[in-house]
Amino acid sequence: MLRVNNNLSRILIAKFFGTFGSEMLSFAIGLYILWRTVSTLGMGISLVTGPIVSLCITPFVGYAVDTYSHKKIMIASQLGTIVFLLLFALFFIEFPNIYFVELGGIDYVACSF
Repeated sequence: MLRVNNNLSRILIAKFFGTFGSEMLSFAIGLYILWRTVSTLGMGISLVTGPIVSLCITPFVGYAVDTYSHKKIMIASQLGTIVFLLLFALFFIEFPNIYFVELGGIDYVACSF
């Protein structure tokens, strides 16, 4: 039987909660799009976009991880995530009307929940 050390346990727990939180956020965004647009197509596209992008950039990320320093890659990815989330928030606050792209010619419907 394999003996699991303390660091491996911490890594597995952190990975679980990180993935769980990310997937919950993705699903919540999909539900929000469904609520705002009443378009199941829009929700489906929002849920499929992440895995497709991940599939497309996996070869490039694999090459970068094999070639460059892991510490520098982690720092750059965290800084990039912070910068792009801040830009997204500023863009959303500044231009809330153009946040949702019309999907398939479906007009936005104001839902009253």
